[in-house]
Amino acid sequence: MNVFYISLIATIVFGLIDSCFFLFAEETLQQQILKIPHFDQVMAELTTGAISAATALFVANLVRLQLKRHYQLLDHPLLDVIGLFLGASLVLTFYIIVRYYRKNDKPNSKDTS
Repeated sequence: MNVFYISLIATIVFGLIDSCFFLFAEETLQQQILKIPHFDQVMAELTTGAISAATALFVANLVRLQLKRHYQLLDHPLLDVIGLFLGASLVLTFYIIVRYYRKNDKPNSKDTS
């Protein structure tokens, strides 16, 4: 496999995890953080952003370490940006598809008999 594509996998993992966290957990976690005394909305958003990035970096680095055991990898900031956007785009595409089908699968309230 091409070194470029193998290197891209770890950065895509980062984008996937970061976007999934944002999509599925951020609002819930922010509501919990807002219950902490002296925390406001801005502090809750900063905290969830840090948790999201830290979690995504941790898992992406684990994937990168596993890949480095078997393959030579490229390290370049542009590659990280591309992977982040690809991962986020995959999550966004999945979200759009699910939202579209949920919206269109609602039963019709009119009786056609």
